[in-house]
Amino acid sequence: MCVEALAGVGKTSTIFEALRYAAEREILVLAFGKENAQDAKDRIASVGRTGVSASTGHSAGLRELCAAWPGLSGKPDFKRGSNIAAQVCGN
Repeated sequence: MCVEALAGVGKTSTIFEALRYAAEREILVLAFGKENAQDAKDRIASVGRTGVSASTGHSAGLRELCAAWPGLSGKPDFKRGSNIAAQVCGN
């Protein structure tokens, strides 16, 4: 689900209320920024649901890269100008 709406109309409240009733066993809540992701984790804990996680888009992407390429360990150097493909593929 993707929720787009103006500020202050209840997007966050709606999302976390929907988590109580969602049938899916695993749900990922993507947040923009570390602080928002931590807030989402705290709210998920208050909902009392298992199988729901929250992270930033970048963090979720890195987790998937590391899962897909076992040779990619630790935290790659993603500084501007670095060759991410070389780090992932070993070239």
